[in-house]
Amino acid sequence: MTNMTKTIRLIDNGLIEISGKDAMIFLQGQLTCDVRGMEIDKPRFGAICNNKGRVLANFGLRYNNPTNYFMQLPRMIIPKIIPVLNKYAQFSEVTIQDITDQWICYGIINYDENHNESLSIILSQAQTELSTSGELSDWHLSKIRAGIGLYYAWCSEF
Repeated sequence: MTNMTKTIRLIDNGLIEISGKDAMIFLQGQLTCDVRGMEIDKPRFGAICNNKGRVLANFGLRYNNPTNYFMQLPRMIIPKIIPVLNKYAQFSEVTIQDITDQWICYGIINYDENHNESLSIILSQAQTELSTSGELSDWHLSKIRAGIGLYYAWCSEF
């Protein structure tokens, strides 16, 4: 097998934008992943938990600059997560908004000659569609193989 790439539109994913001068400090206190030291185009995976430590949602966090982050998570849970974040955002200079309609999430699966998979996520503005070559189930299976959990609203503590 030669190198192969699949591009999959992640129709079940949405985006929350967290922006403002306190964005990094705010997120560092709310998420399970280390936000400090993030690099552009190197997302981190993490979770948002309730005050008992139970997972409310898992996500991929993308860093744009120290005052702007994109949180990619299941679209169906965004209306529940924004109020959770806003409860604590009132103490920081941050803005939290659902920007799902402005962007399209794509998952990229790269297969090398040894059948190893690597995953990446790209965002495209909503008016720019990319050509796709895989199914959503391919993406979910690759995430499972990579040890990245799939967590849905019906599993949540809400």
